Amino acid sequence: IIGPELGISTGLLGWFLAQGPGTVKGFTEAYFSGFSTIELSRIIADYVLTDPSLDGLFNVASTRISKFDLLQLFVRAYQKDLEVLPDDVVKIDRSLNGDAFSRRTGYKAPSWEAMVTDMANTSSEA
Repeated sequence: IIGPELGISTGLLGWFLAQGPGTVKGFTEAYFSGFSTIELSRIIADYVLTDPSLDGLFNVASTRISKFDLLQLFVRAYQKDLEVLPDDVVKIDRSLNGDAFSRRTGYKAPSWEAMVTDMANTSSEA
């Protein structure tokens, strides 16, 4: 999951927000299919807690996105003076297949742009 953290910020968003003007590397071959913390809480509240028949083990997944593309969305949503430089050194795919959960519940993940925008707007309201 990606989002603001309580206490020490060690995740991707906290690291990103701590960067000053300049450049950062964005891994073009490092993939992820998680969620914003806001969206994951919605999934739990709207699908998991409301359906007692939902049992077993399910992966929940959004659309696969590279860390490079995710950082590009962060730059726009948080209006940071940063340039994200593509870097293909790290090659890892941590994406999941959430088809079984989607078929069972009808859940459709929002776009990454929508999740990041929602996260940025929520952060600025706090």
